[in-house]
Amino acid sequence: MATLTAPQVEEVLSALMKEYSTLRTEIPVNKNQFRTWLTDTVDVEMEAAELAIFTNTPAGDAKDWLQANPEVGRDVMIAIELKRKEVL
Repeated sequence: MATLTAPQVEEVLSALMKEYSTLRTEIPVNKNQFRTWLTDTVDVEMEAAELAIFTNTPAGDAKDWLQANPEVGRDVMIAIELKRKEVL
């Protein structure tokens, strides 16, 4: 599990800025503030959430599987976040 590299953050930032620039509403942060929030808060907390989910998974086959395949855990987190976005 690792946090995003600077180029990866820039890729996410660019995609989000492109998406949000099409909104017909004022965005109360500038690009640098948004980048800082992405790197210093969102990415850090996502890393902490991944670690907490893995740590709280009971020992056994499921934990071994997640440890060997961290992308599975991330896929599950993405699916949950997408559903939350849809219904909340």
